[in-house]
Amino acid sequence: MKLPLKLRRRNYPNILKGLAAIGLIGIFVSSIPDMQKRMSKLDQIRDRASVINTEQEMTKLEKERLIERSKVADKLYETGCNTIVVSPNDPSKFATLVQGQSVINPTTRQILPAGLSICTDKGEAAVLVDNGMGVPVVGDIYTTQNFGLVKKALAMHGINAQSGDGKVGGANAQIKH
Repeated sequence: MKLPLKLRRRNYPNILKGLAAIGLIGIFVSSIPDMQKRMSKLDQIRDRASVINTEQEMTKLEKERLIERSKVADKLYETGCNTIVVSPNDPSKFATLVQGQSVINPTTRQILPAGLSICTDKGEAAVLVDNGMGVPVVGDIYTTQNFGLVKKALAMHGINAQSGDGKVGGANAQIKH
């Protein structure tokens, strides 16, 4: 039997190339779902890298913000806190500042005026501000990391926080409940 002209031996290389091309196309088409999974994984990795980068940037900004706030607290302690705040329940203990709370003179029971700087033995410092209704309250709270300044401010008010005797002596303000 004689083969048609197109299938004779001299056309075998072209026929083999065509079959190879069809095979490669088949392999490519069958690998498309796998490629889609890989692309999806690459997108997930890219998204995660973006999130990590954003988190690192936020951490850096938070550190810078804390440093700036610490500098404000240092300045308040350096200029001398107007008063050291003690607990309203037990005047022999120091208080923790709470933004928005009033601070009173424990002797006169009067609210301290706006503009005074107040501090604690824990390094917290704030300025009393008007709350918009004519009542002075604790404003933004800043925290120093320089406890040498805290000791100096306590000593300036006649307080020896290291004595362990439970007396806070020169503290002259309480958080109002």
